[in-house]
Amino acid sequence: MAERGVVVVRSSRVSNSIVFDEPIFDPHDHFIGVNTLTSYKAKILLMLCLTQTNDIAAIRQTFFKY
Repeated sequence: MAERGVVVVRSSRVSNSIVFDEPIFDPHDHFIGVNTLTSYKAKILLMLCLTQTNDIAAIRQTFFKY
């Protein structure tokens, strides 16, 4: 799916967890790791981002910011 331009965000439902956005976890750079965001917050942030752009680089920068 990510190869076709679908933005995919990886998160965890475990509280107080970290999902890194590192090449070791995603060597093809298809997914965005949410770092310390909960899956619920990541979903809302992704929905807000998709109202503005479909560019994965811009969305990744937004996730780094928040």
